[in-house]
Amino acid sequence: MESEKVKEIKKIATLCVEKNKLHCSNCPKGTEDDVVLTCRSLLKEILTLINELEKENETKTDTITDLLKKQEFYEKEKLKQFAERLKEQAYDSFGDKVIWYNDIDETLKEFINEEI
Repeated sequence: MESEKVKEIKKIATLCVEKNKLHCSNCPKGTEDDVVLTCRSLLKEILTLINELEKENETKTDTITDLLKKQEFYEKEKLKQFAERLKEQAYDSFGDKVIWYNDIDETLKEFINEEI
């Protein structure tokens, strides 16, 4: 999906270049200086739009990076909570440290159900 700025850049560039013709239909009739000024103006618009797109992309990249860092923190926090829960269940009624595979599975099921 093209952004509006990309569409605008293509539109302006198309006005300048038309199937390898020397002058496009948008070029003014008149002196060579008039044509050069028009082309420079259009190129300046293109560069401005490209610079704006670069800033937008940088902002989006920063946002995505921040979201990924937050997601990583969230996942680590959840894993820590699960480990703490598992430690609580690791002792039998006599206070001896005992843990079984089915204890781990059961704790995980309880943990997941509480999160949903």
